[in-house]
Amino acid sequence: MDIFITPTPNRQHQHRLTTMLYDKRGHPPLSALFIFKFPHISSHISDTAKYNIITSQFHRYRRIILWRKDFVYRLAALLRDLSSKQYDMERMQQQIRRLGHKHPGLYSDCTHTLITEVITELDRLNLVTHS
Repeated sequence: MDIFITPTPNRQHQHRLTTMLYDKRGHPPLSALFIFKFPHISSHISDTAKYNIITSQFHRYRRIILWRKDFVYRLAALLRDLSSKQYDMERMQQQIRRLGHKHPGLYSDCTHTLITEVITELDRLNLVTHS
């Protein structure tokens, strides 16, 4: 993944730099490849190691992504990908909730709103995937 830097206008028509992740695997020719991103829940590694993928990705996204919408999208996509590998959705959401509470003020908003946005985006991604 690469970092995409773009000037973004705000409500006062001032520009600020925004970063978001750019995944080369989402576009041809790499989109045609089947790439294993994360282990299946039945893999012979500890559950702690499997679910710590969420923690490590959360911190990775938090350090790199300045645009809240992309942060929410990436977390939701992560949950979708892990869910497709039979990870427990409730446990994953609890982990995101705990991480959000450990880092209050992330993107200048309350943690509850951030978690709600991730779940809403996850629902949207699942609808797009299944339609």
